[in-house]
Amino acid sequence: MTRKTRILFAAATAVCMQMAVAAGPTVDTATIESVTGLKGNYNKTENVFKVSKPRDDVKISVDRWTMPPSWA
Repeated sequence: MTRKTRILFAAATAVCMQMAVAAGPTVDTATIESVTGLKGNYNKTENVFKVSKPRDDVKISVDRWTMPPSWA
């Protein structure tokens, strides 16, 4: 592969990556929210759709005081 071909390939790859990030989420966020029953947030800079739920199956205690699931 010549130097010119490598430069063109790198430039084309960079353009494609920028277009993919600018396009936003490629997943159906409404379906994820309806399946999980939870509200999610889309982080545009990281291109991530995050759904969070406090864990209530793990009991956390500090100095014999039980922490609520939203704190753990």
